[in-house]
This record gives sequence, C-alpha cells and structure tokens, in this order.
Amino acid sequence: MRKTLLVVVIMALIIGLCAGVASAKSDNGKGLGQAPGQQMKLQQADTQEFTDVQNHWAKWAIKKAQTKGYLEGYGDGTFGPEDVMTKAQAMVLLDKLSPDNEDGDDDADDEDDDADDEDDDADVDDDSDGIPGWAKQSVKKAVYHGYIKRFHSEKQCERAYIFVLYAKMLEDKDLLSELPDDFVNPFADLDDYENLFAGEDYEELDLTPAEIYEYLIRLHLDGIIKGSDGNLNVNSGIKRAEMAVLTGQIDLFIDKHDNDSDDDSDSDSDNDSDSDSDAEEVISELEDGAYSVGGIDFSLNLTYDEDDDTVTAKLYADEDSDAADEWEDLSDSDIEEDVVDICDEIADAFEDDADITLDTIEISLYDEDDASLNSFDYDVSEGELD
Repeated sequence: MRKTLLVVVIMALIIGLCAGVASAKSDNGKGLGQAPGQQMKLQQADTQEFTDVQNHWAKWAIKKAQTKGYLEGYGDGTFGPEDVMTKAQAMVLLDKLSPDNEDGDDDADDEDDDADDEDDDADVDDDSDGIPGWAKQSVKKAVYHGYIKRFHSEKQCERAYIFVLYAKMLEDKDLLSELPDDFVNPFADLDDYENLFAGEDYEELDLTPAEIYEYLIRLHLDGIIKGSDGNLNVNSGIKRAEMAVLTGQIDLFIDKHDNDSDDDSDSDSDNDSDSDSDAEEVISELEDGAYSVGGIDFSLNLTYDEDDDTVTAKLYADEDSDAADEWEDLSDSDIEEDVVDICDEIADAFEDDADITLDTIEISLYDEDDASLNSFDYDVSEGELD
C-alpha cells in the first residue's frame, strides 16, 4: 500500500512539474516573456543572461531593452530574438514607451481611467480569439489616443504598422519633426505606397496610404528608422531582436528631447548644450573616417547614450565588397585586434574632444548585405572586449 501511495505521489509531482514548464513556454513563447499578467515586468534584469543571444548581432539592444523593462525572456532562459512580434505585443510596447508612462505620472493614471470610461465606444474585439487579457488596457489606450481606429486581431505585426504606431505616439507628444517640402524618398519599395498600404491590416490605423508613407519618411528624417539596401521591407514581420533595436532608438530619441527641454529651463543649460554639441561633433568626425577589420573596409554609424555613457557603434561593409566570404577566412585574433583599435579610437576621441569618459562601446559588424558578422561589448576602462 505504501509503495503504491509513493508511486502516486511521485507521478503527481512529475505531472505538475511538466505542466508548469509547458505553461511557461506556451503563451510566453508567443508573448513578451513570463506569465501573461506579467508580460512586461522585468525579472532579474541585472543577472539574467539569455542563452540564445550571446553571439547575436542585436545583443546590446536586447540587453538594454531587458534592463529598461521593455522586453524580457522566456521561462527557459531564452529570448527568442528571431520570433516575430504580434500586434498585441506592439500595443503593450507602445504603452510602455510613451513618455507619459513614467513612475508616479498622474496624467498616465488619468488616461487609464479615461480609456476605461470610453471602453464602450472603442471598436475593440473582446472575443477569446482577439485581444489577450494582458494587452487589453494598452489597446484601449491606443484607441483612446487615436493611434488606431479598431483592433481585431493578434496577428503578426508588419514593420510599417508598428513604425506608424510609434510615429503617431511621437507626434502626439510634439516630438516628431514635420515633413519638409523638399523631402526625397530614399526607399525604393515605398515608390508604390498606394498599393503597399491598401490592405485590410492598415485600415486599423485609419490613415490613407499617403499619410502612412509620410509618417515613415518623417521617422527616417528623425533618424529612428534607416532601412536596408535602399528598402524598408515594410510588409515583412518585425522580429523581437529588431524590436529591441527600435525601442532603443525611440527611447534615445525621447530622452534627447527631454534633455533638450530640461536644458531650456536649466540655468546651467549652456554647459550642457556645449557638451551635447561636442559629442555630436565627435560623432560626425568619427563617422567620416575610414575603418578596416581584417582588411575589409567598413563605414561607421554611431549613437551616444549620455545616461549610460555608452556608445553604440555599427560597422557596415562597403556594398561592393565580399565581406561575407572574406570574413570566414579571418582569425578571431585578427578581428578582435582591429575591433579593439577602433574602440580605442572612439573612446579617445570622446575623451579628448568632448571631455566625455565612456563606460562601454557596443560594436556590431555587418556584411555588404547588412547581415550580422559579429558583435562585441568593449569595456573602456579595462581596454578589453567582453
């Protein structure tokens, strides 16, 4: 009898454990991480290391998004950088990134109440196949603000759809630049925007194809989206790794405007402005330079985060090179030696010309097709790659 009872107890424990593991990966595998009610909450952000991003090209952006509490991993310790985002997830991130959603912001609480009050008027599908519970409040707020007209699905999120969502949010906060009369479209795939944005999915945005097109150009002119090989690939899905990069760009963009606003009212604004100007000048001079890793020529794109004293450096191989093939023949030591030299040059320029001591340089390298070659974190004080 005791033996039978022991077997029953052990089997119950095994079944319970398996169910817990399955549930951690089922909804979370397609969500933002963790349980649905906690999908945006950061868990052990300062210690958790995802097992599937160590050599990923967006490792630096994923780490920052995790630290900021925008994205987190799955229950099995992975991040899923190649998983495609859904519209529901995009709405939650939009809510998190909004400048009003800061701790202790009474306006954000008022908006929650207003969104609830107008719930009956919002064109939101509440059936079981529609919006997951953890995203409903964010969707209601998006409808309340006019970012979307309706929301009927948790489908894959197209790049243009999410770009326009964030453009509308920035415009609503008076942060997005106006479109100049003499603008030039830099993206070949936007030439046919009338047909590109005529689908049912884009009707949720309550915009004409021309208005969607203009929002994309404005985001580009503000430096938030850049495209690849002269295209934006607007109707393809956006992956979690790409979303981490985009949230980082928008976060920096909002912080820059906040800092500019603070400078206007601060008596010491002249010194702050000089520092910002010096940093911008250093970046401009560095980006005009020529760089080589293992004999492969690269151009440089830099972003400076003054809050963390961190520089994000992206090295792009020349379009007419054979970097993808040549990279396979390079030794790790040759690559790392050249990367360290470039990082030292960047750190010295910021120190000497802008009086800024950097903490970390996050550097990524891309081939002629903008595919990732490698990425590193450079500890400036130690003079070493992590």
